[in-house]
Amino acid sequence: MDSFVKLDSIGVQFTCAVSAVHDACVALTRFVSTHDSNIIGKEWIEDGLYSIENQLGSLAGIEEKLVISLTTLRRLANKSKHRVPISALPAELLSRILGLVVSSPPDIRKISEDFKLHPYCVIPSVCASWRHLVMNTPSFWTHVYLYEGYNPLWLNITSKALLWSENARDAPVHINFCSEHEFSSPELELQIRKLTTRAKSLIFSFFTDDSYVSDIFRLYNASGGSDVLEVISIDGFYNRAVVDPYPVNWLDYIPCCLMTLSLVNIYEPVTPNLDELMTLLARCSKLHTLVLCNARVTPVIKNSCREIFLPDLEYLRISFEQPLVSERLFSTITPGTRDLHLWLSFPEVDYRQHQYVVHNFLQRSRVTSLSLDALKPELSNEIVSQLLDRLPGLRYLLLNLEKDSEGRVLDALVVSVGGQEYRARYPTIRTLAISHGIGPLAQQRLKSVIGIYDIKTLVFYDSYFSDKEHENTNSSEDAEEHDIKRWIGARIRNVEYHYTKGLS
Repeated sequence: MDSFVKLDSIGVQFTCAVSAVHDACVALTRFVSTHDSNIIGKEWIEDGLYSIENQLGSLAGIEEKLVISLTTLRRLANKSKHRVPISALPAELLSRILGLVVSSPPDIRKISEDFKLHPYCVIPSVCASWRHLVMNTPSFWTHVYLYEGYNPLWLNITSKALLWSENARDAPVHINFCSEHEFSSPELELQIRKLTTRAKSLIFSFFTDDSYVSDIFRLYNASGGSDVLEVISIDGFYNRAVVDPYPVNWLDYIPCCLMTLSLVNIYEPVTPNLDELMTLLARCSKLHTLVLCNARVTPVIKNSCREIFLPDLEYLRISFEQPLVSERLFSTITPGTRDLHLWLSFPEVDYRQHQYVVHNFLQRSRVTSLSLDALKPELSNEIVSQLLDRLPGLRYLLLNLEKDSEGRVLDALVVSVGGQEYRARYPTIRTLAISHGIGPLAQQRLKSVIGIYDIKTLVFYDSYFSDKEHENTNSSEDAEEHDIKRWIGARIRNVEYHYTKGLS
């Protein structure tokens, strides 16, 4: 019924708008007729008013149709209260409903003794129509979860995952790997080699051993690779093997159709060296997501290309401990004309050279969203202001205040005019996101920014307005937090609070 209330409200607003325009036309007509001798272009004004009146007549017809449509919708809503057998629904609607059930992936962090794999506990209980549909639709079985570990439930997941892969037939599959130890299931080798030939995604969770990742890529390469692979994502290593794993071959079997490459918190010999990485990027021109974060890449440069053109790039995050690697990538990558979300980190040493390279990158990019990792307070204002001066179309900005609880970086968003008046330095920003510390001084700075910007959405990640993060709260701090949240809520229509352990 909320939808009907919204439609009624829209109808009222529509009627009021038409009435207001009509009243304005009448007032202007009276003004023209009263001062006809002093108005230049009287005929042109009268013609315009006549045209507007004609358009208002058309709008009146639309208003009438809106009322009729609402009445019809209400009748249909009343009739739809009668139950309809699931088997009577069209196959397309059945597949949509069932897709919501089957596509839910298990969360390995929530595995417990009473854990049940969601799709399997649902499928036997649905009607015959659903069961027939799901068993004969390969696309419902394309998300495969191969988990190895000491938890007996993981063995259950893996055995059922192999059943899923058989039901998927020849459809491309998204394979999610997770292992608490090295690869230890020789009986799985044949199935994995066969499965990876039609892999659309290879995703390794954080709970994975580095040797396991190396072994999976060894099996992938031995199978000849996949011609439809679009996603490679490695989210760090939970354990590091005693013996170094085999190096991963990044060049021979990664197809040109790769669209997402995410390497986070990984190291040699699993990571490619810089020369291999640049060669791979130059070949995969369809990339739209590139995340290289805290990956130890050896700065080997042999025959690296001078330019890497990525016309479809939409998300880029580059953060290395070695500034040379970051600078080399920023100096060679050229995005296309799509809106780009850029996530930046600056080294604490030699940041000016890094800043120079990034500025040149911004000149050949269309960055509309910018996320900045934590900066030293004494450098944040200078770095941010110089960055944003090169982003005239910026709409989204995320600032990490983990090292800047006073929020000094927020001063970069404000320009003083005459010492007493302030204005927005970057008025195109519509979404502002803050991560971590919001101390009293940061709150005052944030209020100043909100007062002069047209912020539509304000997002807080792990941001506490008191000492809740350290469990030292008292009633006065709770009251202060309530006051600042209420103040913000009265001025920003959409405010979001996310309390997690990190950003992605």
